Amino acid sequence: MRCLLILVVICIVCKLTLGLHRVGDSVPMMKRIQYNDQRTQFSEVPYSDTPRFGLPKLIKITGVQSIIEAFHSINPSEEQQNDEEYYEKLLEDSKGDMKISFAFHHPHFVTPWITIFSKSNDKTAKFNFLKQIDFIFYYSGDTIRDIKHNLQYYDQDDPVSQKASTIASDIIVNYHWHEVVEKDTSLGLSVLYFVSFVSGAVVLLFTLLDIAAFK
Repeated sequence: MRCLLILVVICIVCKLTLGLHRVGDSVPMMKRIQYNDQRTQFSEVPYSDTPRFGLPKLIKITGVQSIIEAFHSINPSEEQQNDEEYYEKLLEDSKGDMKISFAFHHPHFVTPWITIFSKSNDKTAKFNFLKQIDFIFYYSGDTIRDIKHNLQYYDQDDPVSQKASTIASDIIVNYHWHEVVEKDTSLGLSVLYFVSFVSGAVVLLFTLLDIAAFK
């Protein structure tokens, strides 16, 4: 009985947190970052950047430069912000890949770690930079059923992959919505019940006839 009550409570909580959306409602969104052997806790994404239920939207998030400067508490001058050598120095201090993870309705939908920046082993390019993220929200009625994402990186032969100054570029984030049409099982169940009823009635009728013939 106690297990049943716990299950009911869980179902109610999931419905209240994942459902009851109206078109245009903000979907709670959080992010965390991993860089140079450090990992931040999840923090809220600004309200203006969150998805809106059922509505496509495009935003831009700060690129690698702002994240590195935040981690090292650097306040660059105006001259440094346009200096290729300054960008090179920032990347030289990077020990490994920079990654980000997002959560929607935390902890219900959490993305795996997404690489924002890495140093390339390819001779044709020096760096790998994330260019765009596309989130696809699958929903039914007022409830989000699933969230997928696609990543787009700068091509290895693109000149920007050779430039450290690309860390100053913003990352494009698109929110797409896809409605999932649930199958109406009520009709199928009605047909199944009807067939079962008819089959049972036929079997009963033949049984009664056999008994009457035997007598």
